[in-house]
Amino acid sequence: MLSAEEIKVAAEALGSDAAVWDDISSRLADASAATNSMHSSDAAFCWKGDELYAQYSEIITAVASYLSAGSASAADGAQVLREVRDLFIAREDESVSTINGMWEVQS
Repeated sequence: MLSAEEIKVAAEALGSDAAVWDDISSRLADASAATNSMHSSDAAFCWKGDELYAQYSEIITAVASYLSAGSASAADGAQVLREVRDLFIAREDESVSTINGMWEVQS
């Protein structure tokens, strides 16, 4: 069984890792928004025609979609880490309570 200090350190590590994934999610969301803003008008590509504009738009849409999906996945990962942390703490508290109920400390 872990000591109270070990539980605290493990919980803090899980929370810290979750914060890192939250930051990654935020950065990917920002990159997705920036990519979406790169859509140009037809006029910008009029010298090359509709085919180039269509390809450019497809690329922008695909990249923005991948970035958005990455952002959602990173946010999901952060949430799972927080849930694991909370479950870890709850189970450890439950184990301590059970063990304390099994034996009486004799002085």
